[in-house]
Formats: sequence, structure tokens, C-alpha cells
Amino acid sequence: MVIDLRLRPITECFLKSTTDIFPTYGCMFGYDLPESVVARSMELCCKEMDEAGINLGVAEARWSFAPQSDPIVPAEDVVDIVTRYPDRLLGAIAINGYHVERAIAEAEKYVVNGPCSGLSLELPFGFSQNPELPINDKSLQPLFSYMQEQDIPLFLTGGCIYGSQPVYYIDDMLKTFPNLRVFNLHGHVPYVNEIIHVALTHPNLYLCPDMYGINTHYARPYIDAANGFLQDQIVFGSAYPFIPMKPAVEVYESYFKNSTIRDKIMYQNALRGLKMEESDLRKI
Repeated sequence: MVIDLRLRPITECFLKSTTDIFPTYGCMFGYDLPESVVARSMELCCKEMDEAGINLGVAEARWSFAPQSDPIVPAEDVVDIVTRYPDRLLGAIAINGYHVERAIAEAEKYVVNGPCSGLSLELPFGFSQNPELPINDKSLQPLFSYMQEQDIPLFLTGGCIYGSQPVYYIDDMLKTFPNLRVFNLHGHVPYVNEIIHVALTHPNLYLCPDMYGINTHYARPYIDAANGFLQDQIVFGSAYPFIPMKPAVEVYESYFKNSTIRDKIMYQNALRGLKMEESDLRKI
């Protein structure tokens, strides 16, 4: 079984959120674009999921690099795709850290009382028009308090160009909200050793290296940690559509010779973090 924590489906809005860097990223990691992306076909996407043995994917919506007032992938689009493919996809709606009241209202509408499963947050970057907003900023506390009370997971994009945020901000936030489930997507590259250290003291922090665990120099620390002391907190993500699903699964599975650990990384840790049961997964 496989749960893919980073699988953006083939819809116009999801494609719009990533299309600008498709060719560059595919080549960087050594892969051509998946056939489903070239054909813009959700049917082929589902076929590729089956071929890769992926039982469930998590689709995190994005706001944008620029501090605009609306997300690139609206909540309604997330609702639409998870409603059409309820056995294949979970959805996380995009929120903006500068609009906390709106984020709480949409969480109540689309997650607590709707079909979505979490919130997707990308903090502003160094080249944003807005100043950097630390994840432990007091202005965000009402949002995280609400999420903790309602048991809503946070899908935090925190790596590569997002990695400028100091890791100790995450540590501080998790100390304030120790029961908030956080999936750190992109594994907070380049601060790999630092985020691994933070995860050691926060069992509700799950690290998803996704594409940066494939054909990069960042992979080794994650592999070593997943094969040892952090085997309960690292999860698989393909980063599709940048990386084809089947090769991503094969690469990750090759890292783990111990089948017990391999099962944890490929689906069991995600099940626990998502508060799901194995019986909830679609059979392939």
C-alpha cells in the first residue's frame, strides 16, 4: 500500500499553480513529464496511480508566490476534485497567513463541515512584497488554536525556496501547539539536519521530503533517519506532477530493505498522521 502526501491532480487550477516550472523541475530530477500531464488527463492520472500502487493521494492547494487576495487553487476546486474522486484523493484548501479570520471561516466551511481534510499553508518568501511572517508569529495563534481544537492537520510547505524560514520558528510553534498535526512538505530543505532534530522532540511533526528525497544530495539524512530513530515520522510524497508517480514510489521503496520500516514510510505513518485506518484505503 502507498499513500502519496504530495499529489497535485490534473485540473486546470492545480496545473496553473505549477505549470511555470514543469519543464525545469522534471529535467532537474531526471524525469520527463508524466503522460497524464502532457495529455492533461485525470483519467490517465488515475491510471498512473494504479500502476504505481498508490491507494490514496493528498492534494494540497496553493495560494501563490505573490501576496494576492485569492488562492491559485480555490477551495471550491479542491471540493470538486475530492468529491469526484473520493476514494483516491484527500484535499487541503489553501490559506493565507495574513488572513487568519478568513482561514478559520474557510476551515469551518470546507473541512469541519465539508469534504476537505486539512489546510495548506505557504508562508511568504524573502522575495515576496510582504515581509516574512514567522510561523510562530502571534497573529497566527488563533488559527493554530482553532486547528488544534478541531483536530485539523496543517500541510506546511517548508523547503527549497520556502526554506529561508528558520527551523526554530517551527519548534517554537509546536511547543505552543503540541497536539497540532503538521506535515512538513519538501522536508524543509536545505535545513535537513535541523528539521530532523526538531522532529525528534515533536511526534506530531511529519517530514515529507518528496521530490528532494529523489536524486539529490539532501536524501541521505532522511534515509538514515527513516531507517532508524525517525522511522515513525517520515512519509512518502511523489511531488507529482513534477515527478512521475511510479518512479518516485520505486525510488523510495528501494531505500528501505526492512519491510516493517518500508511500510511505515510508504503508508502507515501517513495513516496515523491523517487519523485513518487501513480499511479506509482504496483497494488496487
